[in-house]
Amino acid sequence: MKNFGKLKSPKSFWLIVLILGITMMVVAGCGNDTNNENENENEEETAANGGENGIYQEDEIKIYFTEDTGTSFVKGYETREVERVTPEEAMEMFLDGPEDEDLYGIPEDVKLLGIEVEDEIAYVDFSSELLDIVLGHESEMVLVDTIVSTLTDFDGIEKVQILVEGETAESISGHVEINEPLERW
Repeated sequence: MKNFGKLKSPKSFWLIVLILGITMMVVAGCGNDTNNENENENEEETAANGGENGIYQEDEIKIYFTEDTGTSFVKGYETREVERVTPEEAMEMFLDGPEDEDLYGIPEDVKLLGIEVEDEIAYVDFSSELLDIVLGHESEMVLVDTIVSTLTDFDGIEKVQILVEGETAESISGHVEINEPLERW
């Protein structure tokens, strides 16, 4: 075993212990500050991003509506300027209807009961009045597509499950199945 030398005095020993102790506290303290900063950043980011789901749009958003071309119904949209909007706020804009006279929205008596996002699926819950809408095949298809498109424009939402009073429904007017999560067409 090699001898690395003896300390010349007890003062040298305590000086080295003191330096090592200070170094260890600085290293440990920096690690804690970094962890605290990361935790604070994550908490601030979660709060700023619209809660636990962390899903929002900034600057502008497309709200999709039905457009009657005279020969068919197609999906149209309006671009709205926003600072920050969550999926729930976007659906409220959808329910408020279009500003453009050439676009059609959903009847005013349909209410949004809530939206939850889990595993990239938005569960959008409407009041029972949604099932009172009488639509043909094409217009029902476009209505469902406008709901799905408005929500799947958000990063983090890949599919949409339309619910009525918290329950799945077969369809809105009997033409388009909505009983499972739908992707954008």
